[in-house]
Amino acid sequence: MCWHLFQEATAHMVRKVSSGSSPFLITPYTDWPKCLPSKLAPIHIKPQAKQDVHQISEIAFLHKGTCVLHMKGRLFLMEPGDFCLVPADVPHYESPLQEETGYLLLWIRIIMPHVSMIFSEYKAERRDYDLSDGCIVFPGGNSHAVFTQLLEEERKNEDYKEAITRGLLLNWLGVIARQVGQMARTGGVLFNPRYNNVINAIDHFIKEHLHDPELRVSDMAQQLWLSTNYFIEHFYKMTGKTPHQYLLEKRLDTARRKLVETDESICRIAASVGFRAPHHFSRAFRRYYGVSPSAFRASVLTSK
Repeated sequence: MCWHLFQEATAHMVRKVSSGSSPFLITPYTDWPKCLPSKLAPIHIKPQAKQDVHQISEIAFLHKGTCVLHMKGRLFLMEPGDFCLVPADVPHYESPLQEETGYLLLWIRIIMPHVSMIFSEYKAERRDYDLSDGCIVFPGGNSHAVFTQLLEEERKNEDYKEAITRGLLLNWLGVIARQVGQMARTGGVLFNPRYNNVINAIDHFIKEHLHDPELRVSDMAQQLWLSTNYFIEHFYKMTGKTPHQYLLEKRLDTARRKLVETDESICRIAASVGFRAPHHFSRAFRRYYGVSPSAFRASVLTSK
């Protein structure tokens, strides 16, 4: 799943809301004209796609194709450009309308203080449903407040409801589309626990800034558009190490190789890998390798 598809879908969302076409928003309170009778419920549904219930709020946006969103016993037919607000703890699932009808559905998950975006896709030619490989995570801002306001407007169903909901959505989606564009241009990472793209991005950033003693974990988190706490937790799950441990290991491993491959002084090597003073470097090196930098270099020279 590539960045251009996330950019394409977020631009599609903004266009849809700003176009003024109705209806466009499904909620548990919506009188949706495209509801299906339960007897027409699609039968091609994988067991794992049924009855998704969790404690986060979500917004589904149909980017391509046609699908059915099942929520609270109702069947909502979704066509390209339709949105569906799914509150926390509400059972729901998606399915194709027909076996031969594929779709691409974008899920915006509000997991404060962050928001994530991921596609679910039904491929008609394979009769297969799956989540996309890539997932975007970015700061949530006022996302939870906007979601709550949208639900409340739909529930009250008062005058100018559509104008208010459209305005709320348009402002919020405009910010999201801008963030997605900025992340794509600045090398943001599509998360996937099955791949090493997060580690590769961090390795590249560390390599470019290894000499900087001011390099912090918060700087690494910012590269991925994440809060420091979320980044630390996510990174530890992937590597079994904290980002601080990982950075220190990178510094020391680079220094070790320089001790072997170059004749640079220990002072120069210490500075080149981000240590403020040689004695700080020597202490960290000894703690990690069990020997001082000078003794390590001497042992290598002796063995040659």
